[in-house]
Amino acid sequence: MEPPSYVLHRDRNVSNNNGVASGSRVALHNQQECRCQLSQKMDAILYEFRRFDERFTRYEDDLKRMAERQERMERMQNKLLRFCQPLSRRSCGIPDGFPLDCVASIRDFEDATDEEYCTVVSYCKWLSGTNPCECANLYFKHLFTERLSESVTWTGSNETMALKGSRIMEAFEEAMNYNTKFPKVNRADFENAIKRAVHSAKERNRKSRAATANRNAGARA
Repeated sequence: MEPPSYVLHRDRNVSNNNGVASGSRVALHNQQECRCQLSQKMDAILYEFRRFDERFTRYEDDLKRMAERQERMERMQNKLLRFCQPLSRRSCGIPDGFPLDCVASIRDFEDATDEEYCTVVSYCKWLSGTNPCECANLYFKHLFTERLSESVTWTGSNETMALKGSRIMEAFEEAMNYNTKFPKVNRADFENAIKRAVHSAKERNRKSRAATANRNAGARA
């Protein structure tokens, strides 16, 4: 026997309601999932934006530092043009405070005024030289004592001071690049010239000490 029509109608309504409820839950789930995905994408976009902002800030800071450095170099160049005049036809006195005789004097030169710096460049320019190695040797002979050469190396160590990056080396390199007898030196050529000059200065110091010891021994005999 079939159920009454009102029972069938009620069952169809319940089934329809269940279908609607199920569809609503699916739609709600889809909306939530969509919102979650959208939120994740927004977070990713914001993260990338923050990274871009940080990079842009760093670039901006780098540009400011470059502009300041360029301005400082232009000021230095203008002063060099005033102080570093051609000196080939007249002698040039050794700058005050030279030759340097201890590592402390090298450190003191870090705080030299622009005028003092330019005076050293002018003197090195006057010393001249026919190649980078000869220039470096002349700089060390006149501006460093032989004793000081024992206390320095290019890169430094536990027992020696590093010349690399020091202001006195900047002055040497500046003067060397003013020399018109050879092409402008690159960093590798300059480094090699300084290393050889330091080695030569050490050898001169050792020979000088040996000669002094021999003279003293002869005098005692």
